Amino acid sequence: MSSWTFFILFLVAFIVLVPNSVTAGETELNLRAPAYQTERDSLGRTVLKVNGWVSSGEGGEPSLPVLYQRYLLPPDAELSSISFSIVSVSEREVSIGQIVPACIFLTDGLCKPNFKDGENPVAYGSDRFYPSDVFSIVGTGAAGRWRFVQVRFSPFRYNPRTGILRIADSVKVKITWNEGKPSPCPVGGEEVDASLFSNYEQMKNFYETKVSGWMPAATPCDILIIACQSLINSNVMNNYIQHRTGQGYSVGVISVEDIAANYTGAELADKIRECIKDYYTNNGMRYVILVGDPDPDDNSSPSDSVGDVPMKMCWARKGSNDQDDWRQSPTDYYYADLTGNWDADGDGYFGEAYKVYDVYGENGDLMAGGIDVVPEVVVGCVPFSNSADVEKYFQKVIEYEAQMAGYIWGTGSLEWRKKGLVAALPMDADTPSYQLGELMKQKIFSPPGYSTVRAYKENYGLYSPPEIAPCNESDFCTEWKKGYGIVFWTTHGLEYSAGDVVDTSRVIWLDDTKPSIAFAFCCKNGTPEVNCLAKRLLLNGTLAVFASTRVIWYVSGWELLNQGGSHSFGYELVRRTVEGESLGKALENTRLWYIDHSPKSPYDYFNIFAMVLYGDPLLRIGVLDIRPLNLPRATTGKYYEVQFKTIGGDGFNFGLLAGSTLPGTLSLSPDGLLSGSVSVSGRYQFTICAEDSTGAHIQRTYILDVRQRKGAGCLGYTDSFADNGSVFSLLLVPILLLVIRFVLASHPRKKRIVTVPI
Repeated sequence: MSSWTFFILFLVAFIVLVPNSVTAGETELNLRAPAYQTERDSLGRTVLKVNGWVSSGEGGEPSLPVLYQRYLLPPDAELSSISFSIVSVSEREVSIGQIVPACIFLTDGLCKPNFKDGENPVAYGSDRFYPSDVFSIVGTGAAGRWRFVQVRFSPFRYNPRTGILRIADSVKVKITWNEGKPSPCPVGGEEVDASLFSNYEQMKNFYETKVSGWMPAATPCDILIIACQSLINSNVMNNYIQHRTGQGYSVGVISVEDIAANYTGAELADKIRECIKDYYTNNGMRYVILVGDPDPDDNSSPSDSVGDVPMKMCWARKGSNDQDDWRQSPTDYYYADLTGNWDADGDGYFGEAYKVYDVYGENGDLMAGGIDVVPEVVVGCVPFSNSADVEKYFQKVIEYEAQMAGYIWGTGSLEWRKKGLVAALPMDADTPSYQLGELMKQKIFSPPGYSTVRAYKENYGLYSPPEIAPCNESDFCTEWKKGYGIVFWTTHGLEYSAGDVVDTSRVIWLDDTKPSIAFAFCCKNGTPEVNCLAKRLLLNGTLAVFASTRVIWYVSGWELLNQGGSHSFGYELVRRTVEGESLGKALENTRLWYIDHSPKSPYDYFNIFAMVLYGDPLLRIGVLDIRPLNLPRATTGKYYEVQFKTIGGDGFNFGLLAGSTLPGTLSLSPDGLLSGSVSVSGRYQFTICAEDSTGAHIQRTYILDVRQRKGAGCLGYTDSFADNGSVFSLLLVPILLLVIRFVLASHPRKKRIVTVPI
């Protein structure tokens, strides 16, 4: 990077980061259109791309890049009062020709619209700009006490009739709100994912981690188990409770009968949610395990049966004219997002994932104070009311985790856990799905050393053909029985079967001494009202199953991760699981990732509601490994630092394999910090070992490339600034920092300054 480029970038950052002079209750955003790239599709149409942005538009409408971001507001911001006004816009127009249409969502039994070349003739024949607004507020919400607004910035707008692209080079927006009452801090404080908010560093000081007079919970509870009284009395969960207690968790148990008697709500699910709120606020609870029949209360059917620990019936696409299983999506996400009102429009139908002007022409629940999808707690469901089934499942969890104690990885009986089995079958003529299997193998499984078996409909001319083709239930389940840590499928499905992959009659084939973590990315495998495939697998062959409670929506013609739909959802969920996140946390993080990288259509919300976890949310993939997988390059004479961490295990000590040495002054601390410098360029190899408190052991060999430092001047600059203006650029940095500090300090202290940089 040249010094002048550096200077310009720093100056832009300076201008954006310095807050406008605002009083409490308002702030200004100064937004700028980024650089964009164009490509041509096979029909010669323009594909507009911005790195890190998502594509807007309903299926068949013009596809334009947009940016969704969350911004924290002060803790006393009244969410229902938030509004905005556009202060100024600077736009220009360019002729760009025809722009490609957005992808179309489909599901089982839904025919693809007969659009020529994927273009909706109504949209492409209209004389208006898509999207219609350059800026909008798409939602407000809270993560515990942390109040936020989510915005959409659409600087690229396109008129399909004229072929004109309108670019908003700069937009100034004022956001205002009324002051209200802050929410109380939960007992024990609270954690918030800083990555969710674009201005976390600027706003974190507005939120104290502990309120004045904070005291620990009289009865701390990290994990809350909710079950019927008869299950609790049977003591079948006692071993599991002792297991988690021995790991340092505090575990609370409450019966649904007590919840029904002591909490308010129209339905049992509403009372359960109130109970979870109570334990979150007053007992420091972070994990919820629902044990019992999850059959939801279908408020559209008065004679509907209800399970003893029901999911919540939500209606992501209620306003559509489709059949019910394309409109409703039972979910336990209702128990994780505790701050939003899931029936914001008050019509008795929860989880309507739209606003009045979005799609269906009726009120929905994505309004101020409505669904915000940012979870406060982590939830999983053990869907059994029979005490023998519950005992069997929890014992399997205990044994799975206990087997890791003292295990020397790379030597024997648990190596099956580092294997992936992937079935990626056609969804329609334009969606063969094998691209998803290839992406998983190349990006998720191969880098950490997993072996992978792929099952496709055919070979598709691949240089490395799939191990199973064509895929069928017999061959797939025979392979599965050999033992796989991760098993994934995407195909068409029903309550008791996944097409050409597995059905309930073959579950008995599987080896329950080698239980997998399964990802059922097809329709209805997780239907809570019946003894579905996911429930049957949980009792034999798996440790946990991610499955959809209704249909699942995929993108027709899917090839790339940024196209969205169920294929992208499945990829990210598997990736997070392999990287060691607990299963409950992996699902919640994937839901947020997915909705933040999607057009936020009702199809997208349907997918994140319907995909649930059957199993213990605290579970992780039962392997031991070291991260990072590869080391960044070093430069001679320059300080170098890498922090190693582990996946799995407990209480690690790091060290070097006997006979392995580090170059230069590099040293490795017991907690995994590699630091120091190397004076001689070259390629160095060494092996890092990690051992946990049980004696479990893992090692990984690394290559460190050290490049020669380029011409050292008086400031010792590296080649990142190696030009005649480098000294000038570097000297400007402290000067500009002092200016920023002076400007920030000049604001009166009695005013609340809210800096919300983009």
